[in-house]
Amino acid sequence: GAMRIPKDQLIAHPRPAPVITSASDYRGNFWRDIVHGSANQLECPRDSDHFLEFTVANPACAENDLAPIQYRMDGVDSSWRTAPNDGRIRYHHLSSGRFRLHVRSAESGSTNESSLEILIPTRWYNAWPSRILLAGFLTSVAGAYMQRRHARSRLRLEEEYQIGRAHV
Repeated sequence: GAMRIPKDQLIAHPRPAPVITSASDYRGNFWRDIVHGSANQLECPRDSDHFLEFTVANPACAENDLAPIQYRMDGVDSSWRTAPNDGRIRYHHLSSGRFRLHVRSAESGSTNESSLEILIPTRWYNAWPSRILLAGFLTSVAGAYMQRRHARSRLRLEEEYQIGRAHV
């Protein structure tokens, strides 16, 4: 027989959080099953900061029952944003550093969220040691050029002096 359960005794099970299923950069580097994998961390190759695209999905929902997905990246987005219908989140021109991308269902009362830590390495020419070495190299080249120019000028003046002395 069927059993009646009063509405106030039913426990509402919230839907699981949406997940980040893949990511790609402008070069075509592609990562799949990020959050489902062993770690929810993504280390991008150098120069990936030009463009990063993430695909988010809500695997627990049927296609006709999809709740909008919201996302926010710490240090980039000041508030939650709604993902486009195709589930593709795009970021352009991120600086180097560590970021965390959070995704959640836009359903009211939903507190479940997934996150992905993203590491974008510093470009070699943006690192302080590289800048210091480059400045030192340029200073050395400029100093060597000026020293050579001064030496040539001095030789020319000495030759003119010798020629002028010989005519006297």
